[in-house]
Amino acid sequence: MITITARNLGPLAEGTVELRPLTIFVGPSNTGKSYMASAIYATAMAAAPFVRQRFFRRIRSRESTREFIEFPREWVAQQAQKELHISELPVASLPQNVREWFKDRVHQQLVHFRADIIGQLRQLHGEELGFVRQGNELSDFQLSIHRDDPILRLKVELSDDLKAFPEFDISQTTLPVSGLELMLNFRGLDEGEWQEIGITQHLVDFTVQSVFSGLPHQIYYLPAARSGIVQGHKVLAAALTRQSRRIGLEPMNIPSLPGITTEFLGNLIELDRRMAGRPGFTSELRDSIYFIENSVLRGKIDLDESGGLPTPEIVYLPESDGGITGKFALEHTSSMVSELAPLVLFLKYRVNPGDLLILEEPESHLHPAAQRRIARGIARLVNAGVRVLITTHSDIIISQINNLLALNQASSELVAAGGFVAEDFLREDQIGAYLFRYDQESGGNVIAPLEIDPDTGIDEDEFAAVFEAIYNESIALQRDRE
Repeated sequence: MITITARNLGPLAEGTVELRPLTIFVGPSNTGKSYMASAIYATAMAAAPFVRQRFFRRIRSRESTREFIEFPREWVAQQAQKELHISELPVASLPQNVREWFKDRVHQQLVHFRADIIGQLRQLHGEELGFVRQGNELSDFQLSIHRDDPILRLKVELSDDLKAFPEFDISQTTLPVSGLELMLNFRGLDEGEWQEIGITQHLVDFTVQSVFSGLPHQIYYLPAARSGIVQGHKVLAAALTRQSRRIGLEPMNIPSLPGITTEFLGNLIELDRRMAGRPGFTSELRDSIYFIENSVLRGKIDLDESGGLPTPEIVYLPESDGGITGKFALEHTSSMVSELAPLVLFLKYRVNPGDLLILEEPESHLHPAAQRRIARGIARLVNAGVRVLITTHSDIIISQINNLLALNQASSELVAAGGFVAEDFLREDQIGAYLFRYDQESGGNVIAPLEIDPDTGIDEDEFAAVFEAIYNESIALQRDRE
């Protein structure tokens, strides 16, 4: 598992989060939940090019590389005698000079990765002061990425301090190039052919990908203000289209938006129905989308390209008795529909298993009954392979997730009576829950992991304290009237 530690980030003094299939942030407002989510987003965005490198395309085109390490001829001859395939080749078996060359290239990629994280944070929050805790020096900020297997330890700082040297271990990495027979046989390849094929660089690519394993393939952030953004995205897209026609003739006046909002809006505008049949879109993911539309929205969300607009219009298609009963633009729907529309669209046309979806306040504008159902929808996404991080103030969502954890110990009769299926079940090891709270000693906000009991689920003391205060206040008011 990947863990991320932040120090002096926004209102956060310090805190550590381990990314799980379902990661949950709870706590009062302005304690750093969104800042930590943005740090995870920046890390995943910076890692995405390394996680998704297109090795095979480059190899098949026999693209040469500018860098080349000479494999000792004696070693190559030994491998040829063994008839050893490169797909079975561990890094530890490579000659010493080759291993060192590999390590140096991976180190270079990690240095670029570290710089890209800072670039992403600047893009999301503005200059450094936008994400460094108020009252602290820039040098006090630190972001650490940690994983044990294989080892990865990386510190991200706003300085060139050599103490932040990346640590990683590639000794157990195996270098697979399956299905490429030309590459799988050492015999008959002289130095010129090795260089022409660029095999060494492609092996480095595989090694780099192993170092970045555990990070999501892609990441999407749905901010808390998404319903308002969705309502106005059509107008903004049309305005930008009109202004683009005047490029070079007059200056473009584009309003400044927060980085997360800009990323979200850009993804929303670029949604394309042709992505519905994309590779990686599984039946489990499709069924999860159907559950959210059917049980929460009572209708479908889709894109309508018939209006001749610069971007497709987002529409809501209510259903009754299994049939569509109308078509409404989002501005003519409830706030619940506007709130969930981007979630459904991103799932239909963007998100794949292995991706991370950050969903702020999924309970917004939802009736308590709908909050229970969206919690089940989130569980189904997790079981479909989508990694989900939510920030929430909803005790209902937490309670429903606890019930889904408890299903593992429930009788089959009770499971059937509640209409639950296997996709609703959650396991303790799938979930990480964290409380963001003020810490008197540090004078700032910290992150505390919440215990997840296999019997009772996530500790709900944070909400219980509020309910107890309301109850005591009600009793006092009642007694005061007597």
